Amino acid sequence: MKDEVIVGYLDSPDGKIIIYGNDYSFIFAKSENHSRITKIVPDIDGYIWAKMADGSYIGIHAGQTIDIKDVRRLNTWSYLEVKDKDFDPKSYVFSGLRLSNGSLKSVFSCNAIEPDFENNKKDGIVYKYKDDTITFETSLDGKCVKWEFGSRITEKMSIMEGNSLENKDVCLDITFQNGCNLHEIRESYRITERLISFLTFQREVEFKKIELLREGDYGTETIGNVNIRIFDNVEVREFVEVINVVYLKEVVFDNLVKTLSSDDLKTKGLPLEILPDGKRNEYRVTVGRIRAICSALEMELDARKVAVSKNDELEKLVNEIKGIIKNHRKKLHTLSDKTYDSISGSLAHWNNPLAERIIKAWNEHVEVLRPFLCRYGINVFDEDINAFVKARNNVTHNGLISLDNKVVNTAFVLMALTYVCTLERMGMETKYIEDIMGKRLFR
Repeated sequence: MKDEVIVGYLDSPDGKIIIYGNDYSFIFAKSENHSRITKIVPDIDGYIWAKMADGSYIGIHAGQTIDIKDVRRLNTWSYLEVKDKDFDPKSYVFSGLRLSNGSLKSVFSCNAIEPDFENNKKDGIVYKYKDDTITFETSLDGKCVKWEFGSRITEKMSIMEGNSLENKDVCLDITFQNGCNLHEIRESYRITERLISFLTFQREVEFKKIELLREGDYGTETIGNVNIRIFDNVEVREFVEVINVVYLKEVVFDNLVKTLSSDDLKTKGLPLEILPDGKRNEYRVTVGRIRAICSALEMELDARKVAVSKNDELEKLVNEIKGIIKNHRKKLHTLSDKTYDSISGSLAHWNNPLAERIIKAWNEHVEVLRPFLCRYGINVFDEDINAFVKARNNVTHNGLISLDNKVVNTAFVLMALTYVCTLERMGMETKYIEDIMGKRLFR
């Protein structure tokens, strides 16, 4: 939008409001001179809708009611363009969303043109079309949703160089079986953004073009654009470095979407907090990242119900202390309820120290991690994991600490272990996980 100027208007009880926009900044100006404050209320999804000179519509995300005395500037992170003169934001039915290029090129390789060896000619190679589409079907809020990854073939025409075919554009069509509203489009975009982040191990992702879709007389067609302010200079990672779509069989993709779309607090999510903030920070291991890795790994251990071997003597001691606390609370009650609960909560971890649980998970997955360890020439021992957990505890209780190379290297390896556990939980086969561990996913 940087070089695009947008001019439109909307009707209000106090007359027309003129809108002028550029670079995600919009000016709302009253067309009539009066002292009343005009309130503009966005729709249920937070958009203020205005009409353009050509009859199309623009939806500017405000998120809340804006007050206009004379002139008001609104800076936004998103706006929509709908090129349909019959558009009504309250009742319009879209069919879905199309994302193109950008970070999608990291997870999907264009392969829609291949040599036709049977029909080759002496003076050149004959090529033929190949359907390289990969399709998944999931459910969102009870609606059937199709996710279709594919590539497009375009013709390049040149007087000097002649005509040629290009196959370099990747797109993802997300379509709802019975149509969808703006809220569902926003949700599907949010899921896709986080999914690509997980697959590419980078927090910042982008799509070069985002289009709104609807069902037309001749099938699915574009009806407008979605403009989202993104990070500057987002890196598009190499296809061979990341978890590409080929690895995502139906059950894995379905579990990923279910996990990302769930609003149940009991559902274990994806370890997105361990992702680096931009390329320049990908090798930095800060105290915050130590805490995030530990929390993400603990979440995976809980999901897998990883527990250390039963220790009868320790369990006996824990039960005795529980009895003492219970009697103290019942008879004396000289401490606050919060203190009693805190003591009881800490006792629950005595039988399952985090370091020992991580060591157990590490030993169970060391063979799957072998390609990763060989690539980077790193090995981790029990004492290294103990030192890592101790460092996390020092961060939590004592604030900032210095991190030595052993702790940093252990953190790097435990990120890989976290991903292994997550991919297993999503239902990925071991042979694919081993292959992924041989990539430069974590750099």
